[in-house]
Amino acid sequence: MVQAIFSMIWSTVFMELWKRRSAALSYRWGSITLTERFQEPRPGFQGDLGINPVTGRLEPLFPDWKRQVRLGLVSLPVVLLFLGLVVLGMLGFYYCEAVMSSFHKASGSIITAILSYLPSIIHIIYTNMLGNIYRNVAQRLTDWENHREESSYQNHNTLKVLVFTFFNNFAVLFHIAFFKQDLNLLRKRLSSLLILSQAVNQFTEVFVPYIVDRFYSSAEKELKEDDPEADHLQAEGSLPPFPGLFAEYIELLVQFGYLSLFSCAYPLTAVLLLLNNITEIRGDAYKICCLFRKPFSPPESGMGVWQAAFEVLGFVSVVSNCWLLLLAPRVQALTDDAGLSPATVVICAVMVEHVLILVKLILAFMIPDEPDWVRIKREQIEYRSMKAVSQQKVEKNQCL
Repeated sequence: MVQAIFSMIWSTVFMELWKRRSAALSYRWGSITLTERFQEPRPGFQGDLGINPVTGRLEPLFPDWKRQVRLGLVSLPVVLLFLGLVVLGMLGFYYCEAVMSSFHKASGSIITAILSYLPSIIHIIYTNMLGNIYRNVAQRLTDWENHREESSYQNHNTLKVLVFTFFNNFAVLFHIAFFKQDLNLLRKRLSSLLILSQAVNQFTEVFVPYIVDRFYSSAEKELKEDDPEADHLQAEGSLPPFPGLFAEYIELLVQFGYLSLFSCAYPLTAVLLLLNNITEIRGDAYKICCLFRKPFSPPESGMGVWQAAFEVLGFVSVVSNCWLLLLAPRVQALTDDAGLSPATVVICAVMVEHVLILVKLILAFMIPDEPDWVRIKREQIEYRSMKAVSQQKVEKNQCL
């Protein structure tokens, strides 16, 4: 109970503090006044040349109905196909889990106990490979949909990946918790998932680029040791471009989901994620400084669609934790001793869930999304802009 309540409060406070930090950085970096305005066509946009009715300029034009047809008849079926592959992998995991469980019950040896983790390991590798393939497919689909604005392109690509990521990473866990109601299997799945998944991520994100840089670029580096400053710039220019923060946001979202949704069933989740992120920080620093070109990111005024994704997970975590509390042996023993019927227990759980959601909303309301000094600075900028527009109107009327 304490763990579930703490998880709910932590997820709320974390998001509100993140928004406040984002607002402070947005003001410091001069992007707080960025608003959604008319955008120029992105570089990858294609179409027949014509006169834009808004700008009156000659530029590529692409009908909206063609884009909608591509979305409905191609992109959506492909996304559903990959979701079906997730379900297929989940069924394979359950089948292998049942086979290994029967072997372990028959022999009861240490070897079969260790091998009982094999289905989870195979399924984790399967989901990671499927996720990597899907991200490339989603980007190609979004390219083919031919969005005019960069913001529309990013939103559609992010939405595709978010839906699949949530289903790919959490579908098995939700099915085990809500339908199979097997806390032991859930803990075993989470333990193998957190350990193996984080190890694979560290290997693919740091060690593979390091090996490529060390062995495939060593001859080139030997030729660049005479003139340090010039050769350093030339060597950095030959590095591959930084892939961006999209994969980092996805990883943070998955970690946030593990911690907020299922930590009360497996309390070691927080410890394992903390250890992972300590090494992840140094690994990302090494990656940015040594393995890729220095990134140049466009200015943003906030977290965008990622904020909504994290907040949705925060609300889902309340439902998940309340249900996991019902499955706890101590809670079940208390309800049995009290003589409560299953319907009464479910009603009590729903009431507790609504109370926790109300507390979550109150916390979110009490913590401002931006610090007072940022709010004052933003209002000062808006006041000066309004005053400048008024002054310009007065001068224009005087000239007339």
